[in-house]
Amino acid sequence: MRIDCHLHTARYSACSRLDPERACKLALARGLDALVFTEHHRYWPREELARLGADHPGLTLLTGVELTLAEGYDLVLISGEARPRLAAYPPFSAVVDALAAVREHVFAFVAHPFRYDPELTRELAEIMAWADGLEAGSVNVLRAGYHVVGGRIRPDCKALTEQTAQSFGLVQVYNSDAHDEPAVGAIANDFPGETVRDEDALVRLLKRAQPGEHQEPALLARLLG
Repeated sequence: MRIDCHLHTARYSACSRLDPERACKLALARGLDALVFTEHHRYWPREELARLGADHPGLTLLTGVELTLAEGYDLVLISGEARPRLAAYPPFSAVVDALAAVREHVFAFVAHPFRYDPELTRELAEIMAWADGLEAGSVNVLRAGYHVVGGRIRPDCKALTEQTAQSFGLVQVYNSDAHDEPAVGAIANDFPGETVRDEDALVRLLKRAQPGEHQEPALLARLLG
């Protein structure tokens, strides 16, 4: 199963130019099996997601949320019914408190952790110690700096990312972080032989398995120039 766990649409993220219908059509055309809409500070309503999914058989649509923390880092939460209600730009401590009773039902990963600062700060280390994963690859990770090795595009922060994941026991995830059409399907997670149909199943999968990274070189070349 090929899944993009970090994608924004124009319906609920002001920074995105990506129409949800178009996102679904492109995802299917580019070989994705599932999308997780992770809008800024809000989840998709269940009924809207169901209607959109009914128009695109063969594509599983799920919802998560991306929170920009008061500390300046971005945290993506994927969960089923365990959805905390948090104000925009919450301090990290408020997220910890809100999720304390449902932590096992939530997969939390730090999005593009070294995008702006290639350093494991004390605050970031505290977040990593609590999180389940970190985003090892995305369009915005690569835009911070990249190099090509054996035909694969690698972020300049790859060594730091791998060291951090190993130190904190984190799953490395790979997503588009799409805000526009060219990014859809450019990077995704590969889970051979797996199938998920809802957020709870995806949480369980992410907590037990390290995905492979899927890249579409032609799309990335267009995005990265």
